[in-house]
Amino acid sequence: MKQTITAPRATLDEISTQPVDRRWVHRAAVGEVFLTDFATTGANSFVACCQLPRRHHYFSDHCADRLDPMLLLECCRQAETCCAHLAFEVPIDHKFILNHWDLDVVAPSVGDGRCPRELRITITAECIRDRGAARGYAYSMALEVDDFLVGTVRMTATYLSPDSYAALRRMRRIGDPPTSDRLDFTPMRPPVGVGRRDPNNIMIHNLAPHRDGGMQATLSAAVNHPSIFDHSLDHVPGLGVTEAAKQLALATTGGSSVNGLTAEFRRFLELDEPATMIARRVSAEGLVEIEVVQCESSAAVFEVEVEHEPATPFAKAFGARTAADPERVRS
Repeated sequence: MKQTITAPRATLDEISTQPVDRRWVHRAAVGEVFLTDFATTGANSFVACCQLPRRHHYFSDHCADRLDPMLLLECCRQAETCCAHLAFEVPIDHKFILNHWDLDVVAPSVGDGRCPRELRITITAECIRDRGAARGYAYSMALEVDDFLVGTVRMTATYLSPDSYAALRRMRRIGDPPTSDRLDFTPMRPPVGVGRRDPNNIMIHNLAPHRDGGMQATLSAAVNHPSIFDHSLDHVPGLGVTEAAKQLALATTGGSSVNGLTAEFRRFLELDEPATMIARRVSAEGLVEIEVVQCESSAAVFEVEVEHEPATPFAKAFGARTAADPERVRS
């Protein structure tokens, strides 16, 4: 039986005093729900509002005094998920699959953090797939704080019924995948210079030079992380992989902040198989290309734009190799 939910009437003339129903944004903890409002403004246009937390164990844990790009992406993910359920009537039990997202940070810092900030997201959406059990939408979002544009996000997502999702997951596995709530996590020694202070928020380990002249690290599937694994999952979610790519990019360049990124998710990242992340190129403008490899297959690719800052020892070693062989940078 299809489970659908009906959107309340809203004008967004005033910001709500509480977050939306956590089911609409696929969160288990109420404290992880940032979306407060959602309304339809046109045939394929919408507006959503989020309250950005003043302090958060994960999204406030960074070395740069600016808006956390991961917080902006998570707010947009919540807005997209809510839009799918409320506007496009995707049943509440359907599975969400992130195919692609990119972020461009326009204004990295807004306000002094003395009070919670309200993020307004203007959304346009387009149906890009409606065949059989699968539905897909593309979203374009403009992000504003206090009427100032702080960034833009584009993403595409596919929605599958539980049965279709289960069949898809079995295609490349023998048996059902394990879920995060049934796995143990043994923390590894975290690297430094990855943009996070709390070692519990570090998603990579084994940081080292790569044989092709870049840098490499192992993805940490931190199944006990209260934000990235807010609820039981059978794979590493897009937010977690993106966080790991951001950390590798910062470690490679010596930067402390990200101005933008693009991500393409090609296959599920399994919880029970190791995954290697390789930074293949660094441009003079701070662009890092990263590939995530698992079971000898490319699972995800990223381009991360890092604000240029003095290099870490790892980045200096990487820069020395690419300077000696410029073809490695262009390849």
